Amino acid sequence: MEKSAFIERFRDEIRVRVDWQAFLTGPWTLRCERLRLPEALQQLWTPWYPNAAAGPPAADPSAWPMSVSEAAANRHRLGRNQDSLDKHMASWRDDALIEAPAYALPRSGYLLLDRNHRVVAGALLRGAATLELAVIEGPSGASLLPDLPRFS
Repeated sequence: MEKSAFIERFRDEIRVRVDWQAFLTGPWTLRCERLRLPEALQQLWTPWYPNAAAGPPAADPSAWPMSVSEAAANRHRLGRNQDSLDKHMASWRDDALIEAPAYALPRSGYLLLDRNHRVVAGALLRGAATLELAVIEGPSGASLLPDLPRFS
């Protein structure tokens, strides 16, 4: 997938802040990765912080966002995300294809940039699905994701 196609496909859906100009002109590349749920759950991270904080909680600037497994296991800590999870759980169908943008993390991990509610709903149900990721890869320490300093 070309960078311009990625932007056209996902820009309006991604809720985290992305430095799109840096993405276009910088060293980031894209690749596709196909994973199976629930087997791949341990590799997936959300941009969510406990209690639905929009970013690192002010009281604990060292806090990390939740993995998909943590989010599913601690649903009571998801705050405003719970209503959307209920909707996605109600509409879940096993063997669905979920297309999602992601950012490559160390040790074969992926930060989901969108479709988090749907994937966490699948984790709660232990549902089966194919997750087709459009993965951004690039140098660590880069400022591609200004809202998520722990991952960029």
